[in-house]
Amino acid sequence: LAAAVTARAALYVGPEGGLPHAAAAAGVKAVVIYGAFLHPSITGYDFHTGIFIGDKPCGSFNKCQHCINAMQAISVETVYDAAISNLVKQEQVA
Repeated sequence: LAAAVTARAALYVGPEGGLPHAAAAAGVKAVVIYGAFLHPSITGYDFHTGIFIGDKPCGSFNKCQHCINAMQAISVETVYDAAISNLVKQEQVA
């Protein structure tokens, strides 16, 4: 159900995982919050905006301070600005 809703959305905003891939498969733009777990160059798409903090992803499935610090460093304003930028670009194309 979530993938079907995502496919009809103007923009996906959320964490890295299955839904950004569903959005990509449907051609939906996205703002994907990676934190520091995984780099957008690994699982990201050219038409998605990836928010990554730091220089190296840790890739650990265990809770770690590295990833906690990275997620805390991502402000609401950063995510909001990326979302608005994507939506404005879509309007300009339409």
